Amino acid sequence: MIDIHSHLLPGLDDGAGSWEETVEMARVAVRDGVRVMVATPHMMWDGAYANRAPAVLDRVAEAQWRLEEAGVPLEITAGGEIYLSPETPVGLKSGELLTYGNQGRFALVELPSAEVPAYAEGVFFTCEVQGIRLVLAHPERNPAVMGDLSRVISWVERGLLLQVNARSLLGESGPRVQEAAEALLQRRLVHFVASDAHSVLRRAPGLARARARIRALVGEEMARTLVEENPRRLLEGEVVRVWEPVEPRKPRGFWRRLVRRAL
Repeated sequence: MIDIHSHLLPGLDDGAGSWEETVEMARVAVRDGVRVMVATPHMMWDGAYANRAPAVLDRVAEAQWRLEEAGVPLEITAGGEIYLSPETPVGLKSGELLTYGNQGRFALVELPSAEVPAYAEGVFFTCEVQGIRLVLAHPERNPAVMGDLSRVISWVERGLLLQVNARSLLGESGPRVQEAAEALLQRRLVHFVASDAHSVLRRAPGLARARARIRALVGEEMARTLVEENPRRLLEGEVVRVWEPVEPRKPRGFWRRLVRRAL
């Protein structure tokens, strides 16, 4: 499996606290069946995590060296979890903000935790015009996103890709987030599942249990696509597999009301 979202690098954000923890996170991932992990530290235009590409690339190179020295068979690739702002297209175009593998093809972005800012769709469009396809991190955690499923469908139809967290599907972020993740999955709106790992214990690496959950919900083919095929395509700069949105199967409770409101 390939994990396209992790906070594996120490000293850049709220992820690994030391190189020792980086190595242990890598061991956990390998034991779980992960062979490639993308290090995606938070990248803000300014503020606490104003990380830039050169520092991240240097840290990725050191991480790979340390894993080889420790005998951990995990490939590390560079990326960033970019906090969406009006400056995002400028940062991506200049190379200050990292695309996956520093290839200029795909980039991981996140929205504010509880809203969709007015500039978001304009940024999505500008990045698309620049030839960079955006992957939206953990939309299931944003109530404003899930409160308008028709908007999410419109984004996907215009080229936005969605990445859901493994722990969301497992109920480890709460029942509402789990139902949101399942609603997106059953509508065929999810294109990647990743760990968003931050440490060995808190938000730990691993995709195997989430893969089993996906298999139970929508079948083995889609499970394989979300944790193997599409991540591989993304890192190789190929076309990512997408699906036509479909009606979900029997959404429950809170999310049943959201689905009805969005139709």
